[in-house]
Amino acid sequence: MTNFIRDAACKGHQPQGAIPLRHNPRPHLVNQLLAERHLPRFLVAPAGFGKKTLMAEYADVVFSFEHVSWVNGGSPCFLRDLDAGTIDSDLRRFDGGLRLAVFQDVPVMDEQRAEAFGRLVNALAAAEVEVLCSLAPSADLYGELVPGRVLIDGHRLLVNAEERVPRLAEEDAVVADGLAPSACVPCLLWDERGTAQLLEGLRKEALPKEMFLALVAMLLMGRGRLEDLEGFIGAERLGETLELLAACYPYAGISLEEGRFEATQVGVEELGRAVGAVIGAHCVQLPCRNRDGMAMLAADLMLGRGESVRAFETVGCLASRGAAMRWLGHHGWDLVGGGYSREYCVAFLQASRSHSSVPPHASSAAAWGFAEMGDVKEARRLARAVVASSGSDDASRSMAALLLAMVGEGEALDRADEAVEPLLRKMQIQKSNGQPLPVSAEVLDSMAVQAALQDGTALAVSVFHEQCRRSGGGRRSWSRQLLFSAALILAHLARWQLEEEPPAFEEEEMAEDFIQECMLALDALAVSGEEFGWAQVRVGDLLQELVESRRFSVSLRLRPLTTVALKRAREELAAEQGAYRRSCRQMDAERSSREAARQDEFRSDSARRQKSSAARAAVFPKLRVSLFGSFVVHVGDTRVDDRLLTRRKSRTLLALLVLNHGREVSVDYLSTTFWPQTAPAAARKNFYALWSLLRRVLSVDGQCPYLIRTEMSVRVNYDLVESDLDPFEELCRQLLFSGRTETNWEELLSLASGRFGGVLLPAERENAVIQESRHRLHTNMTDALVAASGRLLTGGEPQGALWFAREALRRDQSREDVYLAQMRAQIASDQRAAALDTFFACRSYLTEQLGIDPSPRLVELYHSIIEEEVAL
Repeated sequence: MTNFIRDAACKGHQPQGAIPLRHNPRPHLVNQLLAERHLPRFLVAPAGFGKKTLMAEYADVVFSFEHVSWVNGGSPCFLRDLDAGTIDSDLRRFDGGLRLAVFQDVPVMDEQRAEAFGRLVNALAAAEVEVLCSLAPSADLYGELVPGRVLIDGHRLLVNAEERVPRLAEEDAVVADGLAPSACVPCLLWDERGTAQLLEGLRKEALPKEMFLALVAMLLMGRGRLEDLEGFIGAERLGETLELLAACYPYAGISLEEGRFEATQVGVEELGRAVGAVIGAHCVQLPCRNRDGMAMLAADLMLGRGESVRAFETVGCLASRGAAMRWLGHHGWDLVGGGYSREYCVAFLQASRSHSSVPPHASSAAAWGFAEMGDVKEARRLARAVVASSGSDDASRSMAALLLAMVGEGEALDRADEAVEPLLRKMQIQKSNGQPLPVSAEVLDSMAVQAALQDGTALAVSVFHEQCRRSGGGRRSWSRQLLFSAALILAHLARWQLEEEPPAFEEEEMAEDFIQECMLALDALAVSGEEFGWAQVRVGDLLQELVESRRFSVSLRLRPLTTVALKRAREELAAEQGAYRRSCRQMDAERSSREAARQDEFRSDSARRQKSSAARAAVFPKLRVSLFGSFVVHVGDTRVDDRLLTRRKSRTLLALLVLNHGREVSVDYLSTTFWPQTAPAAARKNFYALWSLLRRVLSVDGQCPYLIRTEMSVRVNYDLVESDLDPFEELCRQLLFSGRTETNWEELLSLASGRFGGVLLPAERENAVIQESRHRLHTNMTDALVAASGRLLTGGEPQGALWFAREALRRDQSREDVYLAQMRAQIASDQRAAALDTFFACRSYLTEQLGIDPSPRLVELYHSIIEEEVAL
């Protein structure tokens, strides 16, 4: 008999912590357990459903903890004694009058151990000893191993109406009675730390990755359609996963009949703290691929149904700074134009302060957001940068130039004028040629107004009136962009009225008419019930400035209704601006607190961070890793001796970290990847030994700056690491999207067939992640070669098209589109016999290997050769 079993005897005392001080009795559940006490009872539910408390209440009410043994299944001693087969005999030897055996938190076990535990439960039941077991759904393998067992699942453990209504005030009783099942989890209603307990259980439970990720996605989004989850876990196992979750996890709030879910309300930040570190490991080989993909997909779905604030929180808490910046850039104009300028600006500042690469479209949208928040200095700085940058796209530069024209001064105005005219000319040519425009027609009209202002207000007003005529609807329907066009002219008039000698070609009467027209438009919008925002406030402020200057004789005044609407809009805007300033002060305080606490040179400020980074780069040479063909590692110019990397796992670990581009990878994920059949603790120990070995191999003067480990994850320092993965991906992008393939196709083909002619890590045949990456990169390159072949053929380079098609076919003889590309290139190169050979080779592969016929496109191409030959 072991001490573990001896100590499990309660002897009239309840186990420590079994019943909390604030206990909510559940007599109806105790009665259910009593009604079927002759059978083993299994309480199968996630953490937070009160399984332990219910078992303790039963043991107290029925037995007063006399002749009760309470076995902790989470202890390693439990598995030790289960393997030894001594638990049954030891329990009854120690307490001859044993009446109840409680097994708390039975762990996930393999088939052999599960059968042993099933025999133990059956033996106790046969000896007329009552059995209570609590376990998570993922550990429940006992439906057939324990015949006749009683299952108490999570749905039966939810708090019912009788339990929750008496504890609430009368005014809350009606609301409580209509709570969704996902809100009736015991820990959420009765425990202040209920949400943390629920999430901690989710993190610790050994769930399949599809189930874990689906649960996290539902908790993150709160509500939605079940089909939305396909983007996270794929369609293959979606139905099976949802059925299991609906049956075992009530807090997900799944309704299979309605095709919807309404999960427990959880804060994004709290969810990120609980499970954020392990999300990435569960995303591997699923559609969302990594934590960034998961966060941005969830944010897109929430943004689509109008939950923009939670979408911002999701990106800010779960996505990396680079991914957050890409997401902000993609949705920038929708967010800023949709009334979320404050949230956008705060998120932009958080992402940009720790991410040096800021897309121009994100900066351009942020500039408009900062202007709305009253931070004109930051708005001008960003707008000037976008206008001056050679990497800015036309749409971003256009919007930045318009903003500078509206809020800029001096040199900024000159930059705006210089940028608008060539952009406008270029887009007008595109429009006349029927090409798609990078901006909307209304933005193009605003650019025309700004360009016309350089030749006088009269021309600008004329262009504006043409813009109004095309929009239709009269003054009552002035759009946001029309209002900004009007603001451009009013801002010009405001600057003009400050000049002592206005230009002779300006006509004051025309300016006064335009001012009155803007007043009438604001009046019409107010009468129509239009909600006023920053555009209306901007026009109203400029009108007020012009009228109060007394430079123009304006007889009209805004209606009281309009004045009230503007006042209300100014107050709301002032409140948003105040909240923005408070957020900025809070971010500054948090950053100062971190710097003071850590005294970290990298976190002090941008200049010192750059200086330190440059200093480190000067001290440590670059680590260069070749992944394609042969695996070769150089530290600076010195090749790392292959004998030091003899362990295959050390090479694979370094390759996996490089493939993640410096992103963090969970230690638990790597441990289970390399040692899937080993216990988690032993696998982590093996991993740390492997990590230490790799650090020693890559050390420079006793230090290894290339590998970085945190408490839960590891990564490579990508500032000091170079690999052939980046040029490989750049080559794929050039072949897929570049319009200059025709000019340097020989160089690109040489790279594809030479440096990147081999596959990724050809010697690694066991690691599933490497194999998946190899297949993905192989497919990407084949796609790129086929695309380049087609582009060269269209551009009049049939020989280049043929070479690219041959290289694609050398890589992959299983793709019909590759054969099709080669046939087209051969026909264009007058190699009809070779094209026929290609067709027969493709047909042979398809029929013999796959049992299918060639596609109609391929057959049509074949017939075109035959028919041409017959005609000759």
